[in-house]
Amino acid sequence: MNLGVLNTTNFFLITMTAIPFILEAIAFILTLNYKRAAININKTDKEALRAIRLRYINSSKLGIPVENSKSFVSKSLYSKDNPLGRVLFMDRLGCLISCLNLICAAFFIIQNHSERSYPLLVMCLSFYIFRMACSLEQRCNHIVSIITDYLDNILAHRINPSKKEARRDNTSVIASASSPAINSTPTDNENHKPELKPTLQPALASVNMQANSDLIESVLQEFLP
Repeated sequence: MNLGVLNTTNFFLITMTAIPFILEAIAFILTLNYKRAAININKTDKEALRAIRLRYINSSKLGIPVENSKSFVSKSLYSKDNPLGRVLFMDRLGCLISCLNLICAAFFIIQNHSERSYPLLVMCLSFYIFRMACSLEQRCNHIVSIITDYLDNILAHRINPSKKEARRDNTSVIASASSPAINSTPTDNENHKPELKPTLQPALASVNMQANSDLIESVLQEFLP
């Protein structure tokens, strides 16, 4: 084989084995940066994280609050043009290139070029171990959890502090409902109402009869000629 072709082939193989490691390392650094930004999301200069915070605030002020914060954050960060989407894309691309390296190693084994196939197999195995150590998917999920916790437990109460008061009111209502009921039986004073003396009852009856007779007499005088 020509020396130039051999050098080109070796350079191509070295490049193909190195690219997955480079992509995985860059993605790992991105997750570290965005985790740091997610912890200080109210002070970050990352456009994607600032956009999430502003959209959440505007939605709450417009009266259409976000019901599922985790789904909202995931859709905002995992899309193609957003940071976590790019992280996972680099991870998948590294896996694809590593699979191509495995195919090349199998081809070299068939062609009895073991001096090239074994280094490729070792590098592919090393890449998957490195990928497991980076655990990009878990780191991305952790970033989503940090932002979701901030939106639900900090920012939501800053925007609508009445939620805390409503929660306290509900707690007080439950506590009052669980307390023993106040005895509503009438007191002795209510049971013993003053009664009319027997001596006054005949006099009142006579007064009522006299009033009724006077009323009947006045009506008759008006209608009779």
